[in-house]
Amino acid sequence: MVDLLLVGPIALGFVAGYLARGIQTRNDGPDEIGAFLDEREAELRQRYETTEMDYVEFGERIAVFEDPETERIMRDAVDVDRIGPKTAFRIAQWFDGWEDYRDADQDAYEDVNGIGPNKGRALARRH
Repeated sequence: MVDLLLVGPIALGFVAGYLARGIQTRNDGPDEIGAFLDEREAELRQRYETTEMDYVEFGERIAVFEDPETERIMRDAVDVDRIGPKTAFRIAQWFDGWEDYRDADQDAYEDVNGIGPNKGRALARRH
């Protein structure tokens, strides 16, 4: 009888831990957002080093990657089904920061290339 009393709380603990971990990340794979940002930043640096872009353009573009709100928006957006890092990055570029992104309505989300009514509605419901 004592064993049955222990099984319930232990099982509940495992379930709660699994659910909490699921809230933190969409999947157990590698950090898609971090890898995407690192790859894009490396591409920009290479283009600058090969003089495909000048210092001013490089500075403007790299500032987007170094802005912590870019990553925050991207991590929030990829929690919506069928929004990956590329689309999340376009969303982060479109809005002027976290508050602008958070306060947007469905129509504002749909103005982003790659966001239709379903994704726009899902993003609007998040905030």
